[in-house]
Amino acid sequence: MTVRQLPRFRAHNLTEAARFAELVARGPREWYRIEAKDKRATVHVYDSIGYWGTTAGDFAREVRALDVDTIDLRLNSPGGSVFDGVAIHNTLLDHPARVEVTVDGVAASIASVIAMAGDSVTMGRGTRMMIHNPSGGVIGQAKDMRDMADILDELAKDMAGFYAGRAGGSVDQWLASMDVETWYSAQEAVDAGLADAVLGTDNQTDQSKASAKAFDLSAYGFRYADRDQAPDPGAVARKARSDAARARVLTALKG
Repeated sequence: MTVRQLPRFRAHNLTEAARFAELVARGPREWYRIEAKDKRATVHVYDSIGYWGTTAGDFAREVRALDVDTIDLRLNSPGGSVFDGVAIHNTLLDHPARVEVTVDGVAASIASVIAMAGDSVTMGRGTRMMIHNPSGGVIGQAKDMRDMADILDELAKDMAGFYAGRAGGSVDQWLASMDVETWYSAQEAVDAGLADAVLGTDNQTDQSKASAKAFDLSAYGFRYADRDQAPDPGAVARKARSDAARARVLTALKG
């Protein structure tokens, strides 16, 4: 008998173990909240994605039912289930409304992929975006474990494709940054092409970089990648704002 765990982004040491215990103890709860008024909806995603909470299916049904012109997506999430996150990304992408993403705290793991669905992505001051490889578990024979490894490799390529689609660069470049687990400060996310602006400031480059170097993540169990290993999207970064995604939105508007 084979027992499989759906791929998710990697659990991290004692901090993640404590988080797991907390989730089990508190039981099911919503990880998002939607408020709609005057043709504009605010959607807060302020928790782990997809585990012991409202499903991505419920999220999709509620978002698709919104008759609004603009969706303000507010993100503060450490990530979670890969497939739930991809479903959320595609739900936002397919909605005819303009999607304006604001990172209020952290958009880590699959939450960073959700952010890529935005027509605009704004980083709050002092916020972070993190990308890394997906993880999964399997109990079974050697073939089952090899199959899971293959699945994870394919999912990693899919994730890298989301980043490349928005920011430019190649899938291989983004895979390299995912492999070492890369954290971006607010301005660094803008510089890499993953975001468009830092909230409340026109130029926070020096301050953001200084803040990033001073921010010690070791207590959280995360590896901290050298900034030099982040891909340089070059001049194409600003022009490669997910042409395919915008085409789909325009098609939905016409339909």
